[in-house]
Formats: sequence, C-alpha cells, structure tokens
Amino acid sequence: MMPSEEFQEMSRRHGIELAIYRCLLELETQQHKYMSTITTELATIQSSLASIATGITSLDTQVQTLTASLASAGSTSTLSAADQAALDAIAATSASLATLANAAVPAAPAAPAPAPAAPATS
Repeated sequence: MMPSEEFQEMSRRHGIELAIYRCLLELETQQHKYMSTITTELATIQSSLASIATGITSLDTQVQTLTASLASAGSTSTLSAADQAALDAIAATSASLATLANAAVPAAPAAPAPAPAAPATS
C-alpha cells in the first residue's frame, strides 16, 4: 500500500472506531437515564411499602392490645367460643401480615455511576 492509501485506511478505521464509541456512549447515557427513572420509581414503591408496613404494624399492635385486654382478669367481657376463635384467628393473621409487610420493604439500591465524558473531537 502506498502511504496515502495507508493514511486513508487508518482514517477510515478511526472514523468507524469513533462512530462505535459514540454509539456505545449514547447507549450508556440511555442506560443511566433509564436506571435513574427506575431508581426514582423504586424509591416511590419503597416509600409506599414502608407506609403499608407501618400501618399493618400499627393494626397488629391494636389487635394484640385488644386481645390482651379481653384476656385480662379484670375484663368484664366474655366471648363465646366462636368469638374467641375468630379473635385468635384475626390476631394470628395480623401478626403474620405485620411480619410479611416489614419483610417486603426492600433496601434502597446504590445510585448509578455517572456517564463518562465524551472525548474531545478534532
């Protein structure tokens, strides 16, 4: 090959490599954009789950308090066997839901790394 042909071939390869790099950079930029959106949505979901878990835990506390109050020696209320069975079932379900709700709140993911800067073009 003659020097000018070699130069043209090198220029062509460089142009292709630069185009590939720009495409990869654009893909990475899009990935960061999508991950940012996903991270924001996940934070909203986590907040909602945390609120649900808090509400269920509060409900469980109230059910357990009522159960303890009805079972105490000073209580004047007498429950039928069916009512007691229903209360026991509600208390068990409430405790189970509180455990599940608290386990369902996932930890927040790490923030994505920023996209690299584009190389200077000449």
